[in-house]
Amino acid sequence: MKRIHQFLMLAAVVLLASCGGGAGSPDLVFSSYDKGANATNPDSVPAEIMLSFAVPQGNDAAAANIINAERNIIAASRLTEELGAPEGSTLQAIADNYEKRFLSGMTKGDIAAPCVYQLQIACSYQNDKALTFSVSDGVYGNGGPQEYLRVVSLADGRIIEREALTTMTEADIIKLGKQYGDQSLKDFLAEMQPEDFWIAPDSAGCKVKIQTYGHFFADFTIPADNITPYLTNEGKALFGK
Repeated sequence: MKRIHQFLMLAAVVLLASCGGGAGSPDLVFSSYDKGANATNPDSVPAEIMLSFAVPQGNDAAAANIINAERNIIAASRLTEELGAPEGSTLQAIADNYEKRFLSGMTKGDIAAPCVYQLQIACSYQNDKALTFSVSDGVYGNGGPQEYLRVVSLADGRIIEREALTTMTEADIIKLGKQYGDQSLKDFLAEMQPEDFWIAPDSAGCKVKIQTYGHFFADFTIPADNITPYLTNEGKALFGK
């Protein structure tokens, strides 16, 4: 069951990535640095670690800003809290250190098992001013990891919280979801957890992703002309019309 869940989560990341970009997108290309390891503790109880970082290609200022933003996302990760702050000047080195600490902790019996330790950062959406990382993060033995979006300014690498981008409330999300979503989305809205939604730039306007029951998601797009009233000045500057 766990493997099926992981496959579905990875498929969702691929689907999100295929929707990114659009007219005016910057020439930002990412590779994925993947790392995984399995181990057993002294009682022969297994655990595994799964890591995937979106690594920007190139050496321009935008790529440097993105890497700094990823470091900040990693620093705030539940995985970092569990395994200790990672060390390294590159995303690859950070992943290597995660693996090292995981294997050492399992050998010593200091790391909880059975668990999956996961941190996956994928570039899901981007335009010429901002990109959005889809982050799958957490330590779990049943169910799934925490998922969320992080909007990053290309100009300076700032991670911009939802509250700085939009004035939308839960009531607004329900109203807009009923207006622009399909029937399955309308049913989903009834179970939405308060405040569990994110927004991201999309070539057709603004992508809204909502969450319920901890790790189930649905999304819909608000047309560009209709999202503007719900955006702050920061939101308009990054992906409004």
